Amino acid sequence: MERKSTTKARREREKLIRKRHILDCAEAVMEREGIFGLSMDAVAKEAELAKGTLYLYFKNKEEIIAQLSTKARQFLLKAFHEATASQNDPLQKLEALLWSVIRFKQQHPLYNELVSLFEGHRNHPEDGELLQSSMNITAFVVSIVDQAKNQGHFRPDLNATEFSYILWGATIGILQLIESRQQVITDHLQQDTEHLFAHYIQLILRGAQK
Repeated sequence: MERKSTTKARREREKLIRKRHILDCAEAVMEREGIFGLSMDAVAKEAELAKGTLYLYFKNKEEIIAQLSTKARQFLLKAFHEATASQNDPLQKLEALLWSVIRFKQQHPLYNELVSLFEGHRNHPEDGELLQSSMNITAFVVSIVDQAKNQGHFRPDLNATEFSYILWGATIGILQLIESRQQVITDHLQQDTEHLFAHYIQLILRGAQK
């Protein structure tokens, strides 16, 4: 019985190692070809596996993307924790968190794209670990907003969860604007995009204050 148990545990470890290898190879493909350049054929070639072997671990490329999106969101949440760890004031925490979003986008472009991929495609449902990874991010932001309310910084009638969604959507929007209109912003406003982002943070946080 003990030998069978040991053999089963070894097989589970080997399966987990193979699965991680496939995900690493899929990530490498997307780094080169972009998210929409991913295919099961490309992953099989990168992993040096038969295509049929991939289907023992993932039913399709969408499942691979979902797992990598979960990883990306977990990575973003880690960045949020690190950015806010040294701050005591909740307003400073929110400001640090928002700045970490722009750094995340600059330093980890693939993960940034994976974070928001399912949000921009309604035919890609979220469930399981993927959905939970999104809820964990929301819960973290809500906890800081609640802290700001409890300390009297924000209006007592402010819905913390609603504000967290507004904050996320507005931040994604301003970052998309900066990316697509960077030169226009620089020429027309006579300021760099970081100055614009700083002004955005000031305005959106001020709107929630008493």
